[in-house]
Amino acid sequence: METREVKMEVYTPPPYVPPTDKEILEGLEFQDNYEAAYLITSLKKENANLKRKLTILQKKYDADTK
Repeated sequence: METREVKMEVYTPPPYVPPTDKEILEGLEFQDNYEAAYLITSLKKENANLKRKLTILQKKYDADTK
């Protein structure tokens, strides 16, 4: 009896890379979800301003405690 060795190629998909914020916004605008895109953009701006204010307050606190 004859035996054969069969080599099988296994497909491994590339690792998942989540979409960037820009890609998400472009997708929302492409689907005519302008309100959702606007809300995300405005919340990102508000978050950046709050982080900036926190950094300023943290620096003042650190300077006062030294």
